[in-house]
Amino acid sequence: MLHTSPLMNCLRVLAILFISHLAVNKVSAVDLTPTVRQDSASVKKGVYTYKIISSANQTFGYNVFADGKLIIHQLSIPGINGMNGFKSKADAEKVAKLVKKKLESGNALPSVSHDELKELGIVEQETK
Repeated sequence: MLHTSPLMNCLRVLAILFISHLAVNKVSAVDLTPTVRQDSASVKKGVYTYKIISSANQTFGYNVFADGKLIIHQLSIPGINGMNGFKSKADAEKVAKLVKKKLESGNALPSVSHDELKELGIVEQETK
């Protein structure tokens, strides 16, 4: 029989409790994947709002709500490779406003193109 120290047993119990907590609360410490929830009734008509949120490495993202219900959870810059958040709250707000405007115009799954990010000054213009 394998003998383990009380400290190791305690660490195992803490690890199990922590993992259980994450599973029950559906929390992910590393998941920066944008979440889009589509409820056709709330996406087509409703009051859209957004909130700027903190993301990894002192960056920012945004949440978009339809009638107070979270429909988009964006922690990274859309349309850009990688999972980097916006460098400033102002940049995150520019894109959140664009997404909100697209939703209000009836676009149920608004995407943000690289060209739109350039126009907003989020990414640098390419020089020739």
